Amino acid sequence: MRIVQINTTYNIGSTGRIVHGIEKRITHAGYESFVAFGYGNVVDRTHFKVINKIDSYKHNIFSRLTDRQGRYSTRKTIELVKRLDAISPDIIHLHNLHGNFLNYEVLFEFVKETNSKVIWTLHDCWPFTGHCAYFDLVGCDRWKTECHNCPQIKSYPPALVDNSCANYTIKKELFNSIGSRLTLVPVSNWLASLISQSFFKNTKQFTIHNGINLNQFNPKRILQNIKPYILGVAFPWDKRKGLQDFIKLRDLLTDDIDIRLVGLSNSQIKNLPNGIIGIQRTNSAEELAIRYSNAIAFINTTYEDNYPTVNMEAIACGTPVITYKTGGSPESVPSQCGYSINQGDIQSLNQCILKIFSKRKLFNKEQLVKFAKDNFNEDNCFQGYIDLYKSVLK
Repeated sequence: MRIVQINTTYNIGSTGRIVHGIEKRITHAGYESFVAFGYGNVVDRTHFKVINKIDSYKHNIFSRLTDRQGRYSTRKTIELVKRLDAISPDIIHLHNLHGNFLNYEVLFEFVKETNSKVIWTLHDCWPFTGHCAYFDLVGCDRWKTECHNCPQIKSYPPALVDNSCANYTIKKELFNSIGSRLTLVPVSNWLASLISQSFFKNTKQFTIHNGINLNQFNPKRILQNIKPYILGVAFPWDKRKGLQDFIKLRDLLTDDIDIRLVGLSNSQIKNLPNGIIGIQRTNSAEELAIRYSNAIAFINTTYEDNYPTVNMEAIACGTPVITYKTGGSPESVPSQCGYSINQGDIQSLNQCILKIFSKRKLFNKEQLVKFAKDNFNEDNCFQGYIDLYKSVLK
């Protein structure tokens, strides 16, 4: 069996690490694995970059000018298609196709002419909208019928004009063109319910929750002589991730507790109030695990999300999580692992933090780690893909 995975990243960022984790299960099962990606550091016979920095920059500019994300990089995608044709994969496993690295029209026109089965893991809502990756913030439901007059045209992927109606029409026709050979994999029950309301409603789907590498994310050394802190991790830190809520929280939270935020830009770090320590993005799992392990709690103030891996990473390091009731985020934070609170409820957020801080045994580190081992081990979670590969090829 030959499987090709295609994603924006490889072994960096959350989806890139997921692709790497699935790849390990593929090779462990004795199958042939190939990965095509836009951004990553491994290039060899089975790993190939679709795009270079200059072409990615051009794609980004054109996308902003025309609102045609994922419809440039034509020449590079043709080269990818030639490699796919040479590999002749049994399964093409898609992940994120946005991110300025690939022309999805060229890719799907090729896929239509093959006999390959297609698995598409949906990490967000972009595949069935005319523009955005999420629509919760503005309460938009045009994606259910036909996108137009997009209220989030400046949100990711940002654009200067609105081409959402045409994008929606193209996606609907193209993505449904391969019929029964396509199986969708939402990574949360929340996203599965949205797919059932989209133009994918007649497409087969099978939910597989993400897992994480527990060899990387586990309790690390406890740092001495540091002030107690809560932790937030995101990239980028924008309105969707709730940066302003941390700033509001700073006014309520006791001065005995610092706030540390990982993934901020230099300009954001310069504008932080006292008591919030800003840290630039890191791709080091070891560094992140140390920060998780030493935090009182991990705080996820996300307003739009699917099934965030940061929740799982924190729990695996023995740290309880407080998350907003957003998308699939609460699915990974049962009551024994933390709290789920209403979006924007800073008072409740503060109270939950103080409760954890004052009652350190409220959430037992060993029990949190055990829960992660039982539920988040990527070897077990990603085995679901091996089982799915086998079933679609029957």
